[in-house]
Amino acid sequence: MGREGKCRLSMNDNTLEILAAAITAIDEPVIIISARGQVRFVNAAARRLLGFVDIELPSDINELLPVVDENQREAIRISPRKLSDAEFLQRINEQAVILRHNGSEFPFEMRVTPLQVADGEAFMLCVHDLYHTRSLADTLHFHRSHDQLTGLCNRAEFERQVQEALNQAMQTHQSHLLVYIDIDQFKLINDSCGHVAGDELLRQLAELLRAGLTGEHDVLARLGGDEFGILLWQQTLTDAEPWLKQLITDVHDFEFSWADRAFPISISAGVSELKDDEISWAQALGQADAACYQAKENGGNRYVVFSGSDEQLAQRQTEMQWVSRIVQALQQDRFQLWAQRIQPIHHAVEQEHMEILVRMLDTDGSTIPPGLFLPAAERFNLVLMLDKWVISRTFDWLNRRQQQQLSPPHCSINLSGTSINQPQFHEFVANELKRSGINPRNICFEVTETAAIENLQKARLFIQQMQQLGCTFALDDFGSGMSSFAYLRTLPVNYLKIDGVFIKELPDNPIDLAMVKAINEVGKVMGMKTVAEFVENDRILTCLKSIGVDYAQGYGIEKPKPLQ
Repeated sequence: MGREGKCRLSMNDNTLEILAAAITAIDEPVIIISARGQVRFVNAAARRLLGFVDIELPSDINELLPVVDENQREAIRISPRKLSDAEFLQRINEQAVILRHNGSEFPFEMRVTPLQVADGEAFMLCVHDLYHTRSLADTLHFHRSHDQLTGLCNRAEFERQVQEALNQAMQTHQSHLLVYIDIDQFKLINDSCGHVAGDELLRQLAELLRAGLTGEHDVLARLGGDEFGILLWQQTLTDAEPWLKQLITDVHDFEFSWADRAFPISISAGVSELKDDEISWAQALGQADAACYQAKENGGNRYVVFSGSDEQLAQRQTEMQWVSRIVQALQQDRFQLWAQRIQPIHHAVEQEHMEILVRMLDTDGSTIPPGLFLPAAERFNLVLMLDKWVISRTFDWLNRRQQQQLSPPHCSINLSGTSINQPQFHEFVANELKRSGINPRNICFEVTETAAIENLQKARLFIQQMQQLGCTFALDDFGSGMSSFAYLRTLPVNYLKIDGVFIKELPDNPIDLAMVKAINEVGKVMGMKTVAEFVENDRILTCLKSIGVDYAQGYGIEKPKPLQ
């Protein structure tokens, strides 16, 4: 690449003729010019490349080899003096194209070798056509930066463009708009008509959105699933509001047809304004996504503009920021098992009972409580991975105790509704039990009453599958629903964990006392053990003992601590 200044050749006319004869036979395009830029020799490969096979050659190098700036489309005159400049040669190799005689063009790489001939200095130009090399590179870049289904920019490329817009906003104080789009009916169409129909809807909507762009530099991308992103360059919210309203209307007027069925389509959109604030592309995207979620919650077929003063939007954005932190913590194994003792009320401890809890460790080693990260994990479908992590680590811990010949405790492990509704989740648990070699009777799985009744049939099946393996099951937060007792007969659980809302003021609240008595009585009739949560003092413990509740758990018994 560039000028080969150390290959200076000295020759007379006879030597030049010998050189010309030699390079005539090779496939590499070669041109020899004089010190004044006059064409002295062109081999057959160069004639073919430049389109002068049966045409008389021009004598001036700029007529034979017209060089044009690829972006500015301005002619760049070349001369022996300029070609002797390594920086000039590098610039035209990287930024220019050569025009053929027929008007077509190609990117190139030129190497220059000075020749010392009888009448002074000459230069040998070796010209390589980079069209196929550049085309392959462009193709590879396109596949890396574009979505294969729709041909739009992909998420990585869109994130890069958003960062570029943020950088420009900081420098020029011009604002841009980021629009996050979600299809309201996508799941319905995908589930009822299949993935092929879903893919076709994405392609058609991509074309509709592309047709709606008006700015020369606006960017449309598919961010994943049924989500799209639009970057409106140098637009304020006031400027773009008519366009946003028209976009919502255009999509609403569009009808998707598949297999003789017609589906109305609408979108939810969230808008974030990119100003000269010091925010990252991830924060900007999170703002637009939070607003999009709010638009969907409000009924869809609308757009919502992100506002930092909106509490719901702010909460959504906070959850979005937790997603990357949770994923990173899982990858770096920065979660930690904790435990809280569950104490029998009426008899001595025969086997230690404990509830397994999870904490997240920040990058500085500080402990993050579950109330900060679990809502985001549940909303963004990360809770299944977290449940699996807890199960594997708990089983490993029990296995180590077993190898050390220490008595194993009875461990209660919380499960999300997402996990118990996964068809393959019971297989995962069975495989982990087999791998670890622990006794299944030492494992009790807990699921909240709300999660269980959301899909009663699947919950009942999962409970039965776990009990067949030898595990027990607890229904957590029992009593929180209006129909708790009605559902209880259909869920064959072993333990009832009474909702803490009835325990906190138990000694002083006759209604709470009546509820706890009723739950305990029903549990006994159905052969279930009862557990009271949020037991914070001896007064509550005494009251529970008089009622006949079996177990107590709370700060009055023991505070949660890292699992040793």
